[in-house]
Amino acid sequence: MKFSVLAFALALLLGVPVYADYLYTFSYVATVGPIESFSFSIDSPNLITAGATPTFPAFAITDGSTGWTIDEDLVGISTGTLLGSTLLPTGDGCFSFGTTYADLADYHGCATALTTANGPIQAGFTVDVPGGLPASTGTFSNLLFDGVATAPADEGFFNCCGGATGEFTLTVTEVPEPASFALVAAALGMTGSFLVRRVNYARVNR
Repeated sequence: MKFSVLAFALALLLGVPVYADYLYTFSYVATVGPIESFSFSIDSPNLITAGATPTFPAFAITDGSTGWTIDEDLVGISTGTLLGSTLLPTGDGCFSFGTTYADLADYHGCATALTTANGPIQAGFTVDVPGGLPASTGTFSNLLFDGVATAPADEGFFNCCGGATGEFTLTVTEVPEPASFALVAAALGMTGSFLVRRVNYARVNR
């Protein structure tokens, strides 16, 4: 009996974790310029591919007095395009984000965030991933990016074109299935219960 209980508990432990989604966490750390540091995440059931518009919780960027709500995105692969005045090589991956009325357009394969005079004050930015969109988990640091927010004058934040206002980092991780934690708890509970019974049995029969 003891071996079957331990074997079953071990099987549960070896069967986890089961990963459900991929979590893309973007982080901008400002060093100069009006736009303050911000971060946000996208939870995707699969690795994100070109042409996707994955859903994400809206987030805000601010210069300390004016705020912009970012709620749209577009993902692409560069066929050779400019980010500001910096050439993005063919094959680079691009993530673009913008406010509701910002124009997110496919330009030479790469999604580009363009602000517009239509509607409320707008903001948008594009983040470049060298070599293509992430094909596995990992951390991608010091990425090229270019963004602008109108307030009503343009306020730029970027790492391209011979200058930088800060640094963008993308981290892709796998999110464990909630059931994985339940299985671990069940396995540990069964093992603990078995050990308690063994101790009690030993005390009674010594």
